[in-house]
Amino acid sequence: MFCTKCGAEISENDQFCVKCGKENENYSAKELKKSSKKRIVFYVVPTILLAAILAIVVLKINKGDLQKSYINYSPQGIAAYVDENGKAIFFMDEDIKEFDDSVVEGCSTPDHSKFLLLDTESALIYRAESSNEKVEVAKDVDLLAAVSNTGCFYKKKDANLYFYCFETMQETEVGMKDCALTYSAGKTAVAGVDESGQLFVFSEEDDKTSSVCKVGDESSVCAISDDASNLIWVEKNKNLDIYMLKKNVPERIGTIINNEEYRFTYAYFFDQGKSFIVCSPQGTSVWISIAGGEAQEVSLPGVLAFDTFYDFAKNKIDSEDDSIKQFYFSVLNQKNEDIISIYRWTPNGEMTEVANDIEGAYYLVNGIVYYINSADDFCRKALNSDSPDEIEKITTDVDTLYVSNAGEYAYVVKSGNLYYVPLSDRDPSPELICTGFTYKDSVFTTDIENMIYYIADTEDIKYLHKKGTLYQYTIGTEPKKIADDICNIMAGDAKYYSSTRPIIRQYVSNDDFDFIFDIGTIEDTKFSIKVEKNMW
Repeated sequence: MFCTKCGAEISENDQFCVKCGKENENYSAKELKKSSKKRIVFYVVPTILLAAILAIVVLKINKGDLQKSYINYSPQGIAAYVDENGKAIFFMDEDIKEFDDSVVEGCSTPDHSKFLLLDTESALIYRAESSNEKVEVAKDVDLLAAVSNTGCFYKKKDANLYFYCFETMQETEVGMKDCALTYSAGKTAVAGVDESGQLFVFSEEDDKTSSVCKVGDESSVCAISDDASNLIWVEKNKNLDIYMLKKNVPERIGTIINNEEYRFTYAYFFDQGKSFIVCSPQGTSVWISIAGGEAQEVSLPGVLAFDTFYDFAKNKIDSEDDSIKQFYFSVLNQKNEDIISIYRWTPNGEMTEVANDIEGAYYLVNGIVYYINSADDFCRKALNSDSPDEIEKITTDVDTLYVSNAGEYAYVVKSGNLYYVPLSDRDPSPELICTGFTYKDSVFTTDIENMIYYIADTEDIKYLHKKGTLYQYTIGTEPKKIADDICNIMAGDAKYYSSTRPIIRQYVSNDDFDFIFDIGTIEDTKFSIKVEKNMW
């Protein structure tokens, strides 16, 4: 899932966005007591609690399909951290960029070539990476809305939306005042629906706003292609009717059965915008169209929530250039909402259960699923096996599981201790890292397989915030204490948490709902504060 403010990828267990600090609307945490142990179970929350976290993954299991499929990692622009004096800092993997411009908010372009800054005088400016020259984009700006490599969308105080092209240095009034807006994956197009139900689109390519058609009173756009030629929206009747443009004519392509409490609908374009997937929390089905064909309904009892789509290496589908053929997705067991099963779907409509009895979160790495089962055993199973019973049990009585990015190591919490497990061993078994590890503590795998950060001795602060002691651990060495009062490690622009320069948030103080944090990283093996008194 993604932050509704800055677009950063977040998970259900992030109470706040890891980049801009906006509260995650879908956050909810419950403690589950089982066999005298406590475990965190996270839920997707539209208007009521839904279900344990579910992921839909996209995976290739034979060489032929792998040759036909590809997904490129597409980083988003990085949101700036701003201190009490208005200094903006961008953490970009190994580089840190600072601007003293009395900034209110800021965001980089995905390629890091430009940095958009909204200052206290409501002027939107950008600075190029190659120079320190300021370029004024616009005055009287109220909100920086979306940023691509070629331009940016923003709202002015007149409540209208505008687009600025970096190449031509020209501003275009998009309009769409008081519209609910949806941006394309590449942030080069936008669709809006006004209060009367009129649907509008704007694309950077055409540089104009067009009126498309009237839609239902309770309609919402869930996806638009980067050139605005493809559009998917839903209309809420008793269920969710799915529409798209076909030869510039609106056509209903399917229906998702859904209860009256529905709130979100997701859609993804890929294969150069010719294919798409549409799904909704609490819906009982998902609609898929491959290579411009007719939409097919995938329906299984117990489907209560869907999440981001991935390939076999867990690269997220977030670009129209991505190409994929075969899908794996997870469903909840109708009789027991804590149990997950994984199914394989192929373009001919065939569905096969390939893994079951999964409790809570699981990991898919290079065609293998790692998970904890209902008996609290740590298990793994190859997804190219059609038999759900071909399972290897690695260790028992596991409370929490983490798996490194390439699947070389697993990190498990059991019996109040943290262990690592070398998964490449013929007979892998846990090796102790530290004792006194509880359900409140957390582990962060990094871009290096044998190195993690972890927060131990965690205590509650207020309003679900927590703090603890941060350690760095490399297999074969002793844990190194980094700092106290650490809340979490946050994501930068890289696919994984950085092993050398992680973004660290340290608790300072709070007054009711206003929380103050220091933001920093690691320099010379010590925690170095870069942004003082960053307020959420």
